[in-house]
Amino acid sequence: MDEQLLQYHRNEIQTIMQKKFCEKLFRSPEFPFLPSIGITHLFQSFEAKEHELGFIGILHVWYHEKLWETEWIDTPEKSMALISHLQKAKLYDEVKLVEIGIERMNQYAKKENMKVIRGHIDQYDNQDENIIIN
Repeated sequence: MDEQLLQYHRNEIQTIMQKKFCEKLFRSPEFPFLPSIGITHLFQSFEAKEHELGFIGILHVWYHEKLWETEWIDTPEKSMALISHLQKAKLYDEVKLVEIGIERMNQYAKKENMKVIRGHIDQYDNQDENIIIN
């Protein structure tokens, strides 16, 4: 296939994939709340493995002035540069926030496990019958 025809098919697929992706995203229950929890940029990669097209592009959806906008990024390198820039521009460190969240979840799980263990110990201690171990 010549390059012009490939680009035409790629553009057609991008249009269809963008429409489907955005329809699904906009119908999701969490969608209206994304900006309020700090999620203002979304990235989705598309590829057509079974055809000659291969990499279709990366769809960038972002929230700007009360509107969601979209653009296609042609290469993974350009998208990684944009993602890196967006992460550096934030006032907080996402990695540290995730680490803190994981640590808190682990602490909570430990506490819950200890409650269960204490419950089993108390249940064992409060048994009236004698247990014979052979």
